[in-house]
Amino acid sequence: MSITPLGGYSNMNYSVTDLDNKHYVLRLSSINRSSESLNHECHVLSRLEQKDLSIAPKLINKNNYSLFIKYSDTKHSVSLFEKIPGKIDCLWWEECSDDKILKIFCSLAKLHLQMSDISPLNSEDFKSSSFNLPSQIYSISATSEVKSYLLKNWKIFCQSAEILKKDIDCYFPWKEASYQWIHGDIQMENIIFKEDEVAAFIDFESVKWDSCEKDAIFSAFRVCRKGKSDEYFEYNANKLKISLNQYLKENPYVNRSFFSMYDSLWKFYYCLDQTILYLKNALEGVWTLREGIGFLPCFKEVILYKTIY
Repeated sequence: MSITPLGGYSNMNYSVTDLDNKHYVLRLSSINRSSESLNHECHVLSRLEQKDLSIAPKLINKNNYSLFIKYSDTKHSVSLFEKIPGKIDCLWWEECSDDKILKIFCSLAKLHLQMSDISPLNSEDFKSSSFNLPSQIYSISATSEVKSYLLKNWKIFCQSAEILKKDIDCYFPWKEASYQWIHGDIQMENIIFKEDEVAAFIDFESVKWDSCEKDAIFSAFRVCRKGKSDEYFEYNANKLKISLNQYLKENPYVNRSFFSMYDSLWKFYYCLDQTILYLKNALEGVWTLREGIGFLPCFKEVILYKTIY
């Protein structure tokens, strides 16, 4: 048996080859992975496997998915997946071709359609994700420069975030959105390509009950972002339109009224969502906020919303 480190940001991933030359990926989860999140991932992946859907990973330890081990004095869940042949074509800040953009969003639409009839585990799953800013950030894990900037601008960030959320709630008909299980983290490092085709989406850790419309649009911003500058968030507007037009072509059941205002509303909402994710993980000791990881552009973009609108 051989085990080779594959890396990871919040997780630790390993390539495993057994004595029969079968290939797997072993994942040690981030230290803040909840049992509820594990239940959701196992539930959705199990149902997708029953549908024989090839664009999702197959979880091997379904009957023991809640196994936790202690590693370097921290607790991690252990998950084993069949290894999917192929490779990751681009890093999270790199742009891919228009042709691959079309294939990604054609596949995402198909994934959403396959997930649409997967039932929730309980009534709590029907509640879509909410907008929650941390109550304090003094204990956050960050470099001195980033922490200083964060503390200096925290008040105006919170004010701008509240204004943005009210505008988003008022402008779009959220009661008429298509709610179901979604992937929640489609980005270039979570997509496996084989021979220039989408082989699979991986990393279903963020799977949750939310709207397809939001998942598709947030996915487009992740896939179409440009570079990792610490200035304001940049994305390729033409690629974003191409991606969402393809998604709408393949999934006619979503509410099309959400697919507008990309630059004036959705960009800022996406940046707010990402900022909250960064803050949560930094407060829980998973990440350290620093330059060059994508946090500062999103944080700055949310502040900008208040000054523009």
